[in-house]
Amino acid sequence: MEEVKHQKNPWIIRKLEHYFYWHGKMVAQKPLLFASICVILCGLCSIGLITYKPETNPYKLWIPSDSDFVQNTNWLWSKYPPDTRYHSVIITADNVLRPEVLMHVLTLHEKIANTKSPEGRTWTDKCFKIPVVDIRGDDLSETEEDSDDDFLSFETEDDTSGLDYDIYDFTSAYDTNSDDDDKSVSSRKRRSSDPSIEFYPKKYCDIVKDVTQPTCLETSIAELWAKDGNFTNQKTKDKVANATKQEILDIINTKSFSEIFLFDKDFTALLGGITKNSSNHIIGAKATILRFYGQIDLDAITEVDKKSSGYGPPVDKGTLDFEGALADILLDFAEETNNNQDGNIKTYVSLARSFDDLANQAIGADIPRIIGGVSIVYAYVLMMLGGFDCVQQKPLLGFIGLFCVFLSVMSSYGICSLLGLLFSPMHNMIPFLLMGIGIDDMFVIVQSHINLEQNDPSWKKRPIDELVGETLKHAGVAITITSITDLLVFIVGASTVLPALRSFCLYCAFGVLIVYVLQSVLFTAFLALDIQRVRENRNGFLFCITHKMEEGTEANTEEGAEQGADNETKELPWWRYNPGKVIFNKFAITLMHPVAKPRAIPLPAFLLGFGLYGLT
Repeated sequence: MEEVKHQKNPWIIRKLEHYFYWHGKMVAQKPLLFASICVILCGLCSIGLITYKPETNPYKLWIPSDSDFVQNTNWLWSKYPPDTRYHSVIITADNVLRPEVLMHVLTLHEKIANTKSPEGRTWTDKCFKIPVVDIRGDDLSETEEDSDDDFLSFETEDDTSGLDYDIYDFTSAYDTNSDDDDKSVSSRKRRSSDPSIEFYPKKYCDIVKDVTQPTCLETSIAELWAKDGNFTNQKTKDKVANATKQEILDIINTKSFSEIFLFDKDFTALLGGITKNSSNHIIGAKATILRFYGQIDLDAITEVDKKSSGYGPPVDKGTLDFEGALADILLDFAEETNNNQDGNIKTYVSLARSFDDLANQAIGADIPRIIGGVSIVYAYVLMMLGGFDCVQQKPLLGFIGLFCVFLSVMSSYGICSLLGLLFSPMHNMIPFLLMGIGIDDMFVIVQSHINLEQNDPSWKKRPIDELVGETLKHAGVAITITSITDLLVFIVGASTVLPALRSFCLYCAFGVLIVYVLQSVLFTAFLALDIQRVRENRNGFLFCITHKMEEGTEANTEEGAEQGADNETKELPWWRYNPGKVIFNKFAITLMHPVAKPRAIPLPAFLLGFGLYGLT
């Protein structure tokens, strides 16, 4: 009868069944050897994790690597890497245009100025500086009305330490011709020349450096009240502290000159939620922003920094360390003031490194949830694999099934990292995907073993290697077909031009292949050991404890096996039943009830309609 049945199967199925029968017998005969080989090979594959690096740069994740944009960006970053880091702090209140809020802004400037990294770097060392020219002093005042004939004097000597910046007729300093006509022509030529070109670079740059003062680029509405070009001196604090609300509104509406950078600017752009009166004058604002800019030390960027850079271009370690210290100070200050101040002043900090910090923090915060989720899955596996009695329960076998998933994740990550495939935040779902596939394979194998013993009680006294071989003969074909299907889907998906999606599909393809092999070998090896444990009536948790068999249920006799099978279906106590089997049996009986049958179609139809509505 069995021969006729086999003839109905396709040739490839018969070949697969023959192979898996042989494969199961081989593994069951030497389970510890095959298990050790699997663990060693997975350990070797995991060595590739030394090259593991998560990638958060959207340019590398979601834009084709051969696109002009990516190639141009890579060239730009390699030849002219960006050296600016953008930071900001947003302050909100019922009305930010009042003295206590402005003092809050000044305190933030002071916190920034006093920040020091563990290596001793300060804000002055790491800020992005711009030149500020103070033209209000007595030394640089215009002496003549006609600006077209007035030029800075450039000395011709190599020593420029004594440069004279007095304004006078440019032509008179360089005209040496005695002939009046030639002198006139020479004068006209020099009047049309540009000293920034003619005397560039040394002499002109020396003059520019001498008349400018490099200033850290920090912008806020506090610039309107700064004294002596400083946010943090006592004069500025006193001026703000003594200001009335009306004085603040008057300055906001009438003044547009920055006391820090000495030029006009629109300070209303730094306000949000602006309220105006009928005459179009500002009378309040709900928020204001403080922007400050850091600078990357391009010469300090190492190859390690380039590999470990997350979002955007590479950053040197010193800059990241300083930003870390700055984040600690500003976040502590924000938390303190948000909780303790008069209630409506709130501070929100955003630094250039915030994206990576928050991403890592989110991943770290998910670890307890992942552990909890895996624990729930493990409990479910234990419930579905065996009964509640001490012998039939299978805690080790369930752990090995999940351990196979863990090994497949580590191995696929190691192989793909060694191949240089990028790892995006989307890849964090791969372990859960492989867990579903691996547990499904595990259930198929165990259920095939259970079906064999229930349908033919004589299998309970057969040699273990034959039982495992027959189990894989049925289960191996099923998990092979599903695994090949999954593998082909991910291989096809890897043809996409999106780097992140292509990498994700390749990671999954390797993971599906490895988890399939591990369930076929490692899990099968421990299945053979677990069958031996059950036949010896050993405790599922403490293998050293052997329980007494109930009379008439000895598995080593054909009569006992038949009685045991009969007891399992008729007289077993509730704790010996497989709960999953009981639940789905009750569900099937309920579903076949005449009252339940008519409701079986409307429910999915309702779900389909609801889903279609959601798509609209």
